[in-house]
Amino acid sequence: MTEQRQSIEEIVRADSHVVEIIPSEYNWFPPIMDGLWKGERKTAEKLIKMIQTYLLLPYIVDDFESDHRERRIWRIEGEKRHHGFEECYSKNALKWNKYATTQTAIDLLLTLYTGPNKEQAAAYKTSFREKSDEEYNKKTTREKMQWVMEKKRQMYSLLEFLSENFA
Repeated sequence: MTEQRQSIEEIVRADSHVVEIIPSEYNWFPPIMDGLWKGERKTAEKLIKMIQTYLLLPYIVDDFESDHRERRIWRIEGEKRHHGFEECYSKNALKWNKYATTQTAIDLLLTLYTGPNKEQAAAYKTSFREKSDEEYNKKTTREKMQWVMEKKRQMYSLLEFLSENFA
């Protein structure tokens, strides 16, 4: 009898604490204009790729709500049982650290921006400034989802802004 191996994604999906995994609402990105960056095209491309990667992340909904301590214990135990569990779970748009990393990428990208609409770029930069995860972690899972969906919508709008004159 041959033992059938489950993928780590299947293991995470089947875990009793995982309520659902909702795919990202984004799967296509507009082409970004060239020449909008202070001689830092390669850096800008890497930062844009980071934003796109975040937009592709699914929402992994668990049953811990705002109990971050219990979630952390569960993730550690999951990794002990299944190598790769933590890495798979971390590919989750609801994780604050994923947002914070993307927020930093947006800030740097817009610092490099030398395009014609500097005021609009500055407004985008301001709209992504979040102080810390303290308020975020107090939200229920559904509130986090709504918040992240709105931030993702703003990120996609930023990509559209950066592609506006592309032709």
